[in-house]
Amino acid sequence: MKLLYLMWIDWNWIWQRPQILADHLSADWDVTVAFPHNLISRTKLQKNPYPAKYRRIYVVPFYNRSSVLRAFMSSIIKWSLRDIKKFDAVWVGHPIFAEAIPEDYKGKIIYDCMDNHGALASGEAEKKAADALEKELIARSDLILVSGELLKQKIIGLRGEDQSVVLVRNGYSPGSIHEPGKGELKESYKLGYIGTISEWMDYTVIQDSLEKHADIEYHLLGIVAGNNYRKQERLYYEGVVEHKELYNRIREYDCLVMPFQVNEIVLSVDPVKLYEYISFGKCIISVFYPEIERFGDFVYFYRTAEEYSALLEELTRSGFPPKYSAGQQKEFLSENTWDSRYLTVRQCIEDME
Repeated sequence: MKLLYLMWIDWNWIWQRPQILADHLSADWDVTVAFPHNLISRTKLQKNPYPAKYRRIYVVPFYNRSSVLRAFMSSIIKWSLRDIKKFDAVWVGHPIFAEAIPEDYKGKIIYDCMDNHGALASGEAEKKAADALEKELIARSDLILVSGELLKQKIIGLRGEDQSVVLVRNGYSPGSIHEPGKGELKESYKLGYIGTISEWMDYTVIQDSLEKHADIEYHLLGIVAGNNYRKQERLYYEGVVEHKELYNRIREYDCLVMPFQVNEIVLSVDPVKLYEYISFGKCIISVFYPEIERFGDFVYFYRTAEEYSALLEELTRSGFPPKYSAGQQKEFLSENTWDSRYLTVRQCIEDME
């Protein structure tokens, strides 16, 4: 089978679900990966090994700021994918590609839904356009994969319940597992965050904690998207770190955190970083929302800035011990690998053929 794999992040963005699944699919089928590339972006990206077959879709800067630029971007996508009919199947990672699939396309369409795209829109016009494209894509897809329960319920609400909507959560890439320690009392503690630094970061909670706790500092590792940089004492931006080098960079950190605002975007997210945090064997703190309740044996949850501050007070007194044992860590990670997730994906595709 010849599969065209369409993803809407640069291949060299943080290594996550789109790249991982493309890599797995390429082992079983003839896969061509297409992804956006912004020639004038100043964002420093990683250097991920490229797939054997790939093509770049050159992105118009600020294409989502006007209907004219969106139409122009749509034309670029259609031109870049003008040979789409030669593929037996199309994997769609974002609704923006819906218009590029001709009405008379005879192949299979697979939609991998891992975000609430309407919530990610920057304005009402963009949200309306994203929702319309996604509705069209959902109606046309032969198989829909979702990364979380909330996304599944959203799609079932639009499509109706059937066996073509399958929950495939994110996972852990097998590698070195670092056993959890016992915590260590120190004069000061390093709290780390790994991932994209965007509008979902709760800087109010971060700033409040820095004001109340003189013995902590934050180190943020990842891409800063848009204008989401804040200048603050004891808040350090470490930039992009190659995935294989992550543990060496966070080895001395006492705790890994996920301080997000709980909004429409975050409520739908099954965060890859929590799987990775567990593999690093560190103490973990995260804001609570229903999608991640199943991480409760591993993560210290908070709901408000006051709860977060009280949790920090408690954990600094005990040296930030991980909540979980080595046995719990090993069992959880073995049950939640990307390899096991892919077995589900492959079976769904084989059943569809």
